[in-house]
Amino acid sequence: PSRGLCRARSLRAASRLLLSLRAGLPSLPAAASPAPPLGYPASLGWMQIWFASAAGGWIEPLVNLPWFFLWAGLLAAHYGQWRALGLDRMHALGFMYLLGSLPLLTVHMALDGYADLWIATLFGMAVLACLRWLEQRARGQLALAVVCAALLPLLKLEGAVWVLFLAGI
Repeated sequence: PSRGLCRARSLRAASRLLLSLRAGLPSLPAAASPAPPLGYPASLGWMQIWFASAAGGWIEPLVNLPWFFLWAGLLAAHYGQWRALGLDRMHALGFMYLLGSLPLLTVHMALDGYADLWIATLFGMAVLACLRWLEQRARGQLALAVVCAALLPLLKLEGAVWVLFLAGI
């Protein structure tokens, strides 16, 4: 099935789940699972349901707003890591601008519901934290790298490939 069809099925399942939660039904039907087909992890589907419950219903702009904040957080976190690695302010700002203006990254910020921006954020933070650990031996950075790497396969099956790449560093 196409990605659009998979996303439509996930959104329909999420809507059914929200309606059953709102109605106070004691058990959920099996078809209400937000898990996408093909064995992909259901983490993003459940996160969108969580955002929708916080918004009070399935309000599309509010449910998808975290992708914008994730993009902004990605830029801020990379800036902070680059500054901690010794880059001066102007170079770190320049690299932050270049990262934020990458067409593929901004497209995935606009394509709410896809895991690619989450994968890019976690992978980038894991790499930078690993670099800081290698350079400064800060145990907190090693813990951050391990946590970010451990979350990658929970978001997308391809995250396991990125974990293997990180293991090679």
